[in-house]
Amino acid sequence: MFDFFKVTNIYRGKEIVTILIRYGFQDLLDKLSIDTSMISKKVNKTEAGLSLPVKVRKILEELGPTFIKFGQIASMRTDLLPQEYLQELQKLQDHVPAESTDEVIKIVEYDLGQPISEVYEKFSEEPIAAGSISQVHKAKLRETGQNVAVKVRRPNIEDIIKNDLSIIEWFADKLHNTFEDIKSFDLPALSRELKRTILRELDFKREARNMIRFGQEISGNDRITVPKVYSGHSTNRVLTMEMIEGEKPYNYHGHVEIRQQMAEAALKIYVEMVFEQGFFHADPHAGNILITKNNRLCILDWGMTGRLTKTMQFRLLSLMAAVLENNEERVVRLSLSTFGRGDNRSRELLTRDVMELLDDFNSSGGQNIGTFLMKLINLYRSYEINVPAQFVFMSRAMLAVEGLSRQLYPQINVIEVVKPQLKNNLKKFISPLSSENYFKEEVKNLVWESYGLPDKINNILDMAARGELKFEHKGLYPLKKALLDASNKLALALITGSLIVGSSLVITSNTPPLIFGHSAIGAIGYLFSSVLGMYLVVSILRGKR
Repeated sequence: MFDFFKVTNIYRGKEIVTILIRYGFQDLLDKLSIDTSMISKKVNKTEAGLSLPVKVRKILEELGPTFIKFGQIASMRTDLLPQEYLQELQKLQDHVPAESTDEVIKIVEYDLGQPISEVYEKFSEEPIAAGSISQVHKAKLRETGQNVAVKVRRPNIEDIIKNDLSIIEWFADKLHNTFEDIKSFDLPALSRELKRTILRELDFKREARNMIRFGQEISGNDRITVPKVYSGHSTNRVLTMEMIEGEKPYNYHGHVEIRQQMAEAALKIYVEMVFEQGFFHADPHAGNILITKNNRLCILDWGMTGRLTKTMQFRLLSLMAAVLENNEERVVRLSLSTFGRGDNRSRELLTRDVMELLDDFNSSGGQNIGTFLMKLINLYRSYEINVPAQFVFMSRAMLAVEGLSRQLYPQINVIEVVKPQLKNNLKKFISPLSSENYFKEEVKNLVWESYGLPDKINNILDMAARGELKFEHKGLYPLKKALLDASNKLALALITGSLIVGSSLVITSNTPPLIFGHSAIGAIGYLFSSVLGMYLVVSILRGKR
């Protein structure tokens, strides 16, 4: 138990152990070598009829904000978790009471460096939204009279989350090393991804930069908007932004033409974010979307974003082109070059399965790109091909945007809307006349890398001249042992043969002393050669086994 409590304080440790025992995970704790003898006797077990996925969800909810966020992010990794767990984790909700207004005001005044009354003419006591990491208050700027939303991070939440993240990392490593059948899930990598994502969400300055960047990209779009950020009244714990009022997409009943325009705009802006900017909102579900009074889609909550390199953008565009052209061989080849390699046999099976996926995709009219991409990811996982997290987030977000578009305009033809844009983006990457030509950039990178090549070669030659260049051969021990055994047996056979020949010559020459008329030395030589011969035969027969 000492090992476990090295990563947490005694009270939090007992709380976690108690909750796990209550939901029937005593055996798991025993296998992880956590001593629960002082706790388990005092814990009442919960209802035994709960399924394992439901228990996992309830445990995460009871463990608090960090674990809830872990479950929410894990629910986005459809490539890692079984469907029954995904469905339960998607139900996770933050049931966190709001912080007292006094505590919130202390944080705002400390971070902004002045009394709250000098910054905001009004500041609502009750939050309009409260989550596990922050809560949002409605306010009014004193200097402009602008209505704003002030997002404030909960007090001490950073310390709480960092402590809990250490616990999650500890459990991830222990589970990964203890249970062979879950190693394919790579829980340590998932925990590191979670840590990076949550710590980035804690930084409101980063979120503000994301919103400003997206606002600049869509400045000419009359169907998409994002709240304006007031940087002078924002810190890494306080984010002041324009107050946007509107309704959720599922409650919107505007004119059909406007609904169609917004649906198409959502698809186009997402394709633009992914394949032109390489920067996208990673969680564009309906809860993060508002439709304003002037019929614009407002995208909220920019804490979780994804990034794609130019190389990844080019490969994904090429993959999408192969999908739209129904070229299964190219889909497999591009997928393997992007995600990983398989052996020839698995490649044949993978090609067959991809063909079936493409048949399903085309039979539906190619209307569900997001669904196809998620099925493709799950297929690769079944072949133990690791898919980059950014590709998973992008595919899941694509699925969410498609759902949003159909909610607004059910008759929308997704392929018809995005295909011209995808083709145009691919042309930009491969056209010799384009400033964004991918191959031009790769050649430039190759030239820059080559500048250091002569120095590297000289260093290797210098090391060789000084006798410092060493080569390590791995996996040669079995071969070395086999050669040594063979040479020993050959030497033994030569000695035995020599003894037999020598003894025969001694006996035929009647070299004294004689026993029963024969040379005693020759008889002893025959005896030794017989023993050595029998040993050699036995060792050869044993070697065959």
